[in-house]
Amino acid sequence: MQIRDAIAGIPYAKAEIESISEATAHRDVNLPRSTLATLVESNPPLLAERIKHSFPDANQRSKFVNASMFLCQDDSAHAWALNKLADRYTPQNLALLSADENFKLHGILADHIAALRGDVGHLQRQLGPLPDYDLETSTASAVTGDLLSASGASL
Repeated sequence: MQIRDAIAGIPYAKAEIESISEATAHRDVNLPRSTLATLVESNPPLLAERIKHSFPDANQRSKFVNASMFLCQDDSAHAWALNKLADRYTPQNLALLSADENFKLHGILADHIAALRGDVGHLQRQLGPLPDYDLETSTASAVTGDLLSASGASL
């Protein structure tokens, strides 16, 4: 049930999961095992048609996708780092930092946030508006907002 609930929130994903007892209950036991098959349907990638239209040449399309994926992976690394900093520096831990340590932490936060904003801005220009998704709202804002408010500082 947890898997179905998790998949239910993903656009274009459809889960058809059965327990072993459910699957065997409606299986014809007289059929040889090798004749049973599972039908898997896939949806096309969200931006596939738009990318094909914009980049008819496969080599250009590949370079565009690779560059976009690099930016996404870079953003993921920065978001992961911000989450780890949020886990490490609880309000209680922030209160124990010296002024110099607090200054260094804010420098680290600012660097990660600047990198995220730059990459997201580049992706926005590159991809244009995405349906039903607001790229202006970043993980950085939520995570660092808590860290900064707990330490009494702002960027």
